[in-house]
Amino acid sequence: MKFSQLIISIFIITLICSCENKEVEKELPKSQVSQELEKAKKLYKETTIDFIKYSNKQIRQKLDSALAITNSIKKHDTAFLIKLYRYDAQFKGLNLKMDESLNQLEKVILLQQSYSQTDTLKLLSDYHFISRYSLDNSLLRKALYEGVRPQKDLASKQLESFPEVNKQSIEYLQYLLNAMSSEYSIYQELGDFAAIEKWITEAEPFFLSQMESVSYYKNNSSTPKNPYYDFEINYYLSNLAFKLSEYYFINNQQDKAIFYNNHFKDFYHPVDNYANLVYCLRKFRSKQKLDEKEIDSMYSQAVFHNNLVQKNSNFKEIEKKHYIENKCLGILSEITSRYAYRKFGDGKEAVAWYEKAITLVDDAETDQQTHPLFSINKLLIYYEKQEDPEKLRFYLDQFFMYNEKISQISQDRILLGYEIRYSLNYGTKETAVRILKELFKSYNINGYDINTSRDAYSKVNGIPQNVTDCLKIANTIKRYNKQNPEHMIEVLPLYFLASAILKSYIGNQPSDQDIEVQNEIKENLLRLAYTNNKLTKNHLKMVLLSIQELQQPLLHKKLSINDLLKKHDISHLGKTLEYLKNQIQIDLERLNNKTLDSDTDFWESQYALHQRELQNLVDSISVKAPSFHMVQNTNLDMDSFLKNMDQSDAIIKLDSDEKDIYAFILTKNNIDISYVASKKDYENILKHSKNSDFNFKKRNILSKKVVSKTNGKNFIEIIPDITLNPLPVEYLVSPEQVGSYITSINAVSKHNENQTLKAIVFRPDYNEKRNHTAETLVRSGKFELPYAKEETSYISKIFNSRNMEAANATKQNFLKEAPDYNMHHLAMHAVVNPENDNEGKLLFQGETDDDYLKLREVYNLSLDSQLITLSACNTAYGKVDPIEGTLSLSRAFQYAGARATLTSLWRVPDRETSIIMKSFYTHLKDGDRKDVALKKAKQDYLRNQIEEDLKHPYYWAGFIITGDTSPIIFPTPWYYYLAIGLIIVMVFVLISLSRKRINKGLKVVRKP
Repeated sequence: MKFSQLIISIFIITLICSCENKEVEKELPKSQVSQELEKAKKLYKETTIDFIKYSNKQIRQKLDSALAITNSIKKHDTAFLIKLYRYDAQFKGLNLKMDESLNQLEKVILLQQSYSQTDTLKLLSDYHFISRYSLDNSLLRKALYEGVRPQKDLASKQLESFPEVNKQSIEYLQYLLNAMSSEYSIYQELGDFAAIEKWITEAEPFFLSQMESVSYYKNNSSTPKNPYYDFEINYYLSNLAFKLSEYYFINNQQDKAIFYNNHFKDFYHPVDNYANLVYCLRKFRSKQKLDEKEIDSMYSQAVFHNNLVQKNSNFKEIEKKHYIENKCLGILSEITSRYAYRKFGDGKEAVAWYEKAITLVDDAETDQQTHPLFSINKLLIYYEKQEDPEKLRFYLDQFFMYNEKISQISQDRILLGYEIRYSLNYGTKETAVRILKELFKSYNINGYDINTSRDAYSKVNGIPQNVTDCLKIANTIKRYNKQNPEHMIEVLPLYFLASAILKSYIGNQPSDQDIEVQNEIKENLLRLAYTNNKLTKNHLKMVLLSIQELQQPLLHKKLSINDLLKKHDISHLGKTLEYLKNQIQIDLERLNNKTLDSDTDFWESQYALHQRELQNLVDSISVKAPSFHMVQNTNLDMDSFLKNMDQSDAIIKLDSDEKDIYAFILTKNNIDISYVASKKDYENILKHSKNSDFNFKKRNILSKKVVSKTNGKNFIEIIPDITLNPLPVEYLVSPEQVGSYITSINAVSKHNENQTLKAIVFRPDYNEKRNHTAETLVRSGKFELPYAKEETSYISKIFNSRNMEAANATKQNFLKEAPDYNMHHLAMHAVVNPENDNEGKLLFQGETDDDYLKLREVYNLSLDSQLITLSACNTAYGKVDPIEGTLSLSRAFQYAGARATLTSLWRVPDRETSIIMKSFYTHLKDGDRKDVALKKAKQDYLRNQIEEDLKHPYYWAGFIITGDTSPIIFPTPWYYYLAIGLIIVMVFVLISLSRKRINKGLKVVRKP
């Protein structure tokens, strides 16, 4: 066939297909559309108004028919479609088809939002059902982001149009109160303590104001009332009071707890004793310390109030009385469990009480199934310690029976954990491995395998108990393999899983327990990586990335993403960033939730899409805000990273367990691990280096074991251990190598763009004299610094910088002028307290504390600096926070926008500091990298120093470069271009003259 014939054939086929599609999509006539809609409306009416005539199956069929009709026509009655979808969603919810119900509710909300006659109360109801159905299926984040928060925001907005509580506003108020109570419960489940604190500051004043408004509304006889909503508002106000009381009990503020508990009683049903019973439960749930008499008293009160509730005559309706009795027995069951735990712990004396608690719930026939699980869990802990296989088997079966009724994935995983340990201790390893595979499958990981890819762990979602169980299983396997150390590698997947679960729920303010668990995982991963020679390069990469991810979410107690975005005028990206993070959490919940009949492929694709969008957004923000890596845990493709490393570079990442320090060594296409030193040796070297009494030749105690793995590499970037202050780079690299520090792998040096250099220098004058020679002065206290003046004059001269000295070197001038410059040199005194980072400050010109720049104020600065030099004492030193690392001035300036900092590790001497600084800037001006310039400055100092005592590391080793090490790009002066232009012109002129002479000579030769 000729090419032209082929083209014609394709065109004809396309035209036919197009015509067929048009035939299929042909719109129905208007009259037929109306008829079809009437059919659908009739079916809808039969399922709602006349529903009593039909079975569930018949209602389902009629609803499906109505939905099929609406889907077959193009033009819809939007109001009817909203009603139909909403009813379908609620019907599916009642029949426990939660996934389908949630999908329909989402359609309803989309239709409502685009509909001009939106019924706001109905929309609030839709949000309420999304949160309710999501919570019923443990989709906490979906409930929060797509139900509770939209409900809260919409109800708040509607209430703004009502100056006082009335019959109409009371409906919006109940939705707002409901959302606020749900919000608190979700934050508790997620362990988000920062969000709870923020919630309290909002909820407490709101409750008090609404309490007054509702009271006025009830007592005002002229205001129309709605009995149903009046009852509901009491319920929701009592619920909010319940949450506030619970918070203050947990935080040991008894007066406030009792105050809100009394309001809980006032607003709730007229059974005061029920409120007292809840009060007792709350006290047992709280973490406060109670003595034995108080514990007995609380339990006695609980039993007393429980009996009164069951005899109460205020509830004449059988259903309500039965409900209250069952609920009270459920609460008493939990109180009994907690009574046993608070008084006897997991000991033998508690066993009978736990068993009694289970019986109470059985007698009540209540749905409070989590209460027996609490008791059973405690009994399992007890019999596991007692090594009683018979009792363990009995209560494992009990656990299974109760959990089957509520079908919670989190409880399923706890049960699997017990079953694995039971099999290892009393069964066979084969059974344990089979159940281990089930456990990993519950997290969407196919199989229990040490070679499972890192991507598989990225979709994990869980709760703290799951992490604890992983660690318990790992310890059991290690005991099982004690005689076969080569099998210890089998626990590696459990530590990867524990790490991924911890990452999924940990917040910006982790609890002490979170930090403890994080350290346990990290320490076990480090020991496995160093001691097990079966680990491949891929295993080491996963170990390193797991440790990095464990640490990064914990870094930002003082650093705010929103503040950083605001500083760089990109606040609008904050909402998109939060939205994408929320969507990823929702995707993960869906993928991990086996109780919903979810389309796994769809949620996999959604997860991948949101991950890509998030990474693109992070990359975009990082360009505009270079310090973004300090507040955002970004994904790192380790294979690409290692592949793209320069052949002459290496990265040393230090990490430690309780006693020892290890180093991950990254080079092009390779990763290795080495032992560095004990923490004790490390701290001794740092201590002695500061005090001039240490023999520097011993420095190889650290460097020798690491340097052998970085042979042939010229430039070494060091990531410090989060639990230790940095050490001089000379202890970790060979004399031939150049060392510098970076904050994380994500912060590896990037070359500066070509921008015009604008330098500024600050040097205050200090008047205090000291009875020491100038040679012994250090840059701390408030004593005069004679050599600092010499230093700043030199720098100002070679860089033509703006010189802010003496009276001009004020904090106010720095705050005003610094943002306009891209290189900053500060020669002054600094104050650092290793016990309290809030006392850190730079002493600008002035006498009062307000004249000094505090460390906390530095975080609020917005700078774009290629280099900030803090030529003062201890500017890279500070309090070591177990979560955030070293809280130094250097770190604060990096967050403020410094691409690189030159700072000090101890109280540096004035004279030697000046010598090194002048030499550093000379080499920097010559075009050297910052780390090379600093190394050359130190070498210059040692080469020119005659006195051996002054060659001690104390005088020169205390300065480090952190961040971007690339050279400063100096713009070429205009006169360079002028000179080059003149030279070109002169050459051109000379060539022209030369040609003329040659031509003239030729003419002379040719003349006859």
